[in-house]
Amino acid sequence: MRKAFKASNIVILSLLLICSLIFFGYRSFVSSIQSQRTCEWANIDNIEMHAHVDIPRVTTWDCNYEQEQNTKKAQFTIDRRGFDINRYIKLYKLKELTAATEIQFDKFLNMKIDSVGTKNFYYKIGSQDGEKWDVLLDKDTGKLWVTIKYKN
Repeated sequence: MRKAFKASNIVILSLLLICSLIFFGYRSFVSSIQSQRTCEWANIDNIEMHAHVDIPRVTTWDCNYEQEQNTKKAQFTIDRRGFDINRYIKLYKLKELTAATEIQFDKFLNMKIDSVGTKNFYYKIGSQDGEKWDVLLDKDTGKLWVTIKYKN
């Protein structure tokens, strides 16, 4: 009876240890993604975590991290095959950009436009815990720009 009790305790403790290692390993992995600032490793995941939007499947992307300003700027071209852009706009509560909306286009990577004009832009601006992010979507071309100003 004592051997069965010891064996079951060892099995339970081993399972707890394995589960704890998995949990803390996963937590450490997620934390390392969130703390990334470069454009190489886990770039899209990092942007999704900080800007609170999903980056759908893309055909091209460009990214730049400005260390002095602690700012990441990224531009994506969404793969529009099978992608419902209207659902995306509703899901992430993007607002239509109008001529009355004041937005600085120069804060976005590779953005070469001075005014809205006939463009079909949607945007989202947010902040949390000292971080700020701007998301801009061109509905006609499927281009998506994200700029994140990190806290630290």
